[in-house]
Amino acid sequence: MKDISLRVTEIISKHLPVNAKVGVAISGGSDSMCLISIILKTGVIEKKNLSVINVEHGIRGDESVRDSAFVRSFCVANNLKLHFSAFDIPSLAAKNKRSIETEARLVRREFFSSLIESGEIEYVLTAHNASDQTETVLMHIFRGSGIGGLKGMGELDGYICRPLITSSKEEILSYVKSSGIEFVEDSTNNQLDYARNYLRLEIIPRIKEKWPGLDQAIANLSSAASSYLPDEPNENSVDAAWASGEEIIKLFKAAGLNVDYTKAHIEAVLGLTNRENGAGVDLPHGFRAQKENGKLAVFKKTLKCSDCISSNQTEFAIGEVKCSVLEAEIKPDKKRTVFDLDKVPPGAIYRTRRNGDRFRPVAGREKLLSDYLNDKKIPKRMRDLLVLLAKDNEVYVIAGIAVSEKVKIDESTKRARLLTTQGGQQ
Repeated sequence: MKDISLRVTEIISKHLPVNAKVGVAISGGSDSMCLISIILKTGVIEKKNLSVINVEHGIRGDESVRDSAFVRSFCVANNLKLHFSAFDIPSLAAKNKRSIETEARLVRREFFSSLIESGEIEYVLTAHNASDQTETVLMHIFRGSGIGGLKGMGELDGYICRPLITSSKEEILSYVKSSGIEFVEDSTNNQLDYARNYLRLEIIPRIKEKWPGLDQAIANLSSAASSYLPDEPNENSVDAAWASGEEIIKLFKAAGLNVDYTKAHIEAVLGLTNRENGAGVDLPHGFRAQKENGKLAVFKKTLKCSDCISSNQTEFAIGEVKCSVLEAEIKPDKKRTVFDLDKVPPGAIYRTRRNGDRFRPVAGREKLLSDYLNDKKIPKRMRDLLVLLAKDNEVYVIAGIAVSEKVKIDESTKRARLLTTQGGQQ
């Protein structure tokens, strides 16, 4: 088996663009200290693009404050920028009627999202490992998830990358010990009243007594489930008359809802099939399912994915994204989405992406827009914020990213335009 540091660098190099701005989530524990130490030792991410993220949850009193102070000292010693935030998770959990584990995870994700949206970072690295994967898949099973729950955590899910996901806890501890890496212990890891701790400390060790290859078996199962359920389904909506549980799961994934939905949520969406257009149900993490023109669609509630604006507009908004079409110099510009206005066909509109959209990049071949965005490594959470200039399913401009071969600037261009956006992908 490859050395742990080699596997970490391969996963990072495989999924993250060169010079991407990366934040590493560090608690101060052995896993996260192992991850940041490997990154610094190998130089797989340049320091100028690297920062640290730490959240103080307010769960363990002085011990929690001590851990954050440890992380802060590490950042100072290694000249790393620190993104820090503190929360009172017990109070928030009580207010929102959620478990402390769930509340802590949701707060962390919200903090990560705020850093992404501010442009401070583009990707978050977490220290989830193969043992965490085993726990996650088993927790999904015990909670009654659908087939999608067997996928567990991927190497890359949206803007979250997990370089240690193929490494076991034993490998990590061995590396930390042999490398003399300092870390802090979280006393709550031994408290059995937390569901995941009970699974980790009581159940999994007993299973491994009989089946010691459990982690690898779960990894194989997760890989097989991922092959069966692709990460990037193209569907943004499905005909209500043909909806099924599996189709609804695909809609969830396409919209970016990857965790914390249950069979009850799937059934609630299916229940919309016999209701009137406009009927909807709220889903976890600010998502909503709605029946629109005989179809079921899933979307983030802050987006208005149905907004369409005539291509003769110069100032407009689509959902919460403000757009401007500006006059530009008549010359090719690879860094900006400058296009030839006279090549845009009548009837084209500005809108968000739709199922079946196709795009032909300059000097490239036509492909599904979803495939093109995969190739460009555009984070999933940002894709429904992209503003497009399109007619039917043919996309001519992707704001801030690319223009089509069909509307590129050339020697015949007389009117060059630049599409800019604020609040979405720039």
